[in-house]
Amino acid sequence: MTKQQVFRMIYETLKNYYFNVEEDDYLGQLLSGMNLDTFIGGAPADPGVWEELNQCIEEVCGSDGIATVAHIKPILFAFLEMYRAWGYKLDRVILTLKNDPNLDRDLEQYTVQEE
Repeated sequence: MTKQQVFRMIYETLKNYYFNVEEDDYLGQLLSGMNLDTFIGGAPADPGVWEELNQCIEEVCGSDGIATVAHIKPILFAFLEMYRAWGYKLDRVILTLKNDPNLDRDLEQYTVQEE
């Protein structure tokens, strides 16, 4: 799985949460920076978000950065925890996603779409 695919899956998962569960202001700010539709070429609106996600991918997958479906959930939570540590109030988002019985299914759905 490419880093772009991982980024898209995480973006779509968080966007789905935002629009279908709770329009959290901090998550909305994060999604604005992650938005892949803002700039031509598929780059996120905030290029720093790309680097931060790459850090999380390497943290979870090792220096080679090769991600599998099994890595997506840990990458997602590492990414959210990074922003939480920087002052984004994402506790409720993280807790809700960790307890979401459909999260694995939703992530799998995005994986199928990417293939």
